[in-house]
Amino acid sequence: MAQATNAQVIQSFLNGTPRGAGALHTNGTSLYSYSLEIARWYGGKAIVFDYTSTGDAYRSQTTSKHVGLIKREVPINNVMLVEFAESIGIIR
Repeated sequence: MAQATNAQVIQSFLNGTPRGAGALHTNGTSLYSYSLEIARWYGGKAIVFDYTSTGDAYRSQTTSKHVGLIKREVPINNVMLVEFAESIGIIR
């Protein structure tokens, strides 16, 4: 079986099903870039944690690419600054 593409992993996350493609993977509830959680289903919405330079939480070029892929698939209101998500206790 061929390895999934990043786009397929994103769609699996949005559909709530597990899938992996190298550094990007989902358990259906959370989406990970390497071991960093970059998105999660929360309150019935897919919330994206903005680990990019524009979100002031840059980690790596690959993680920024993964965040960019999922950001394009959700409403802008579902994208959250990492600092804010930490301050309200969604992530640590």
